[in-house]
Order: sequence, then structure tokens, then C-alpha cells
Amino acid sequence: MTIGPSGTHVHAGLPGTGLYHRQKIGGSSGDGYASAGRSASSAPDSWDDIEIHIDDETGDETIRFLDNGRDVTDDSLLRRAMRDSTFKETLQRTREQVVDQVREESDLLTAIHAHAEPLTDWESVARELDEARLELYTRREFQEAEPDKGAVKIELEAEARREVRPLFSRKRRRQEFVEARLDNLHHELVHQWNKRKQDFENAESRRESEENARREEAFMQWTGRMNRLLNPDVPHIEERLDDLFAGVELPVEFSVSYDVRNGGSEVMLDVDLPEIEDFPRYRARILSTGKVSIKEKSQREKMSDYQQAIAGIGIYFASLAFSAAPTIDNVVVSGYTQRINSATGRVRDDYVYSVIFDKEGFGRLVFERLNPVDAMRSFRHRARILKSGAMKRIEAFA
Repeated sequence: MTIGPSGTHVHAGLPGTGLYHRQKIGGSSGDGYASAGRSASSAPDSWDDIEIHIDDETGDETIRFLDNGRDVTDDSLLRRAMRDSTFKETLQRTREQVVDQVREESDLLTAIHAHAEPLTDWESVARELDEARLELYTRREFQEAEPDKGAVKIELEAEARREVRPLFSRKRRRQEFVEARLDNLHHELVHQWNKRKQDFENAESRRESEENARREEAFMQWTGRMNRLLNPDVPHIEERLDDLFAGVELPVEFSVSYDVRNGGSEVMLDVDLPEIEDFPRYRARILSTGKVSIKEKSQREKMSDYQQAIAGIGIYFASLAFSAAPTIDNVVVSGYTQRINSATGRVRDDYVYSVIFDKEGFGRLVFERLNPVDAMRSFRHRARILKSGAMKRIEAFA
């Protein structure tokens, strides 16, 4: 981030690629500099740009004052620049953004359970299906009125006044003009009106037939889907699970496999969990001096975050499984990770927890407020968590 007389800018680049982006994010900084006792016009004679960099692993700050691209070395000028109110505000805002970014990276992973889906109210779904009715298309009525002979006569009389202008017998001749044309013109107008009416009604008949056929097909498809959803067989539950898991996006690598058992009343989930090495290592805070403190988390803190995250992943996937069908009463989630077998030296899959979530207990969870590890322990489960936070290998529920 740089600030200078031309405004505040954010710079981004990918070293070695030639890709570079510069975007102005504030107005002219002249007012800010003026409030610090220095006009924008005098800035180029002293310094015209600032570069602020805060390392997001150490918190170390690098600040450069530049004049035409060269570092400013005048100590008195540097001291005055450091007292500039705009610079102080920008520096503090940059520090806060770095701290927020470090915190968000951890919070995002330890709060995955907050995105779990509440249990579907299947009774409401069934009631919606029972009360659903096919709404047929309502034909429109032809709105144009049939031509009135009296109105036609009035129009002919107006035409006669324009067209018939004899010196003698004007009234009689105009009357003859009207009488000679009235019946034929009225008949022709009624004929044209009947044709428009028939065309309109034919179009409405076609539209009614096509629209009702479309509505009936859509209604039958919807009721079919709803009936399959409410009364699913195992293949349908598997299809639903495929769709649900295919749409999952998490900020860490994972994979999930499943098995539907007991006629669709139980779903077994095996989750290949992310590795602890993939999780954020640092915590950050603002010191009383205003500077950023970034420290590597202790091993206990890392393990605590890891436990929160993987337990939250289990709760999240269980919620998706329960939403697949009303017949599912239990979801068994077993999480495993890759570790080296000390006896063979080979990498193997070690289960670190296995939980049987029953529908009734799961429905009582308030995802936004719970601790995922404590929630996992409130169900029948298998897990061995040492005081150090390490999770030992267990035998998953079969």
C-alpha cells in the first residue's frame, strides 16, 4: 500500500511473471497532507510515495519513503513524514488488516460446523405434497366489443358531412349517403370482428392446451421427485448423497466415501481428513504500541484448532447426510488421516475418531454456538485424545 500526493494505492504483483496491478483506493491525499501542515504541492520536493510492508509470519514492518523512486534519507524529513496523520492512519489500518487476515484463516477452519444444515422438517415436506394442486391455465376472454350499428351510423353521418356538400337538398342527400352504406359497412365490420374473435379464441385454445400440458408434466415431475424424496430406495439415497457431496467446497483438502445400510436407515461416512500441517500456524494481535505481534502457535494450540476443525467437518458432513432422506435415523462419521506405521515404516490410514450421530440428538444441536469437540463427545463415539492434544489411532465403528 502506498500513499502520496496522488492518493492512496494498492499494488499487487507476482514476482517473475511480469504481472502487476496498481489500483487507487482513495481520493487525492492533498487534504490529509495539508492537515499535517504540508501542502500537496510541496510534497514532491520532499517525498511523494510510501511503501508499507508487514510480514504476515513475523509481523516485521518495512516502511520506505520515496522521492521519485529513490529512498529518502533525510532524517528530519523522515521524522516529519512519520508524524503525518494520513501516514499514521494508513499504517494502523494496514496493521489491523494483517491481524484480521491471520485470524480469519484460523477462524474459517475452526468454524466449519457453523455451516451445517439443520434437519429437514420432513412432515412439512409431506404436507406440502399432500396439499399441492395442479393449477390449470385460465383462458382469457376476447375484450373487443362487437361493432354497434348506431355507432357505425354516427361515423357515416360524420363522413357525409365531410364528403356530401350539394347546394340543394343537402340533408336528404346526406341521409341517402348514410342509408346506402350503413348495412353493408356494419355487416363488414361485424364480419371482421368475428374473424378477430375466432382467431383470438383459437390461439387461446392452443395456448390452453400447450400450457396445461406443460404444467401437468412439470407437476407430475415435481410430485414424482417429492415422492421419491419422501419414500426413497437405497439407489435414490446414494444419488442424493452424490449430489450433496459433489457440491461441497471447503478451505482444506478432503475426500469422503459412504455406504447406505439397513434399507436406507443408516449412512456410514468415511472422511479422509486434512493434515495438521495444512492448518494456519500463526496467531496475531495488536500490541499496546500499535504494532503487530505474530507468533507461531504452540503445539497445544495447533492441536486444539485441528480437533475443532476435524470435529466440525464431521458434524457438517453428518448434516448433509441427514438431509438426503427422511428414512435416515443414524449417520456414522469416521475420520482418518495418513500416518507412518512405526512397525513397518509405511504410511497407513489411521482412524482418529468415529461417531454415531442419531437423528433425535442431532436435531437438538445449535451449530452456531456449540463446541464441535464437545458436541462429538455427547454422542456415542470412539476417540483417544491425550492431554497433549494428540489424537491416537482408534478402531472405527464397523
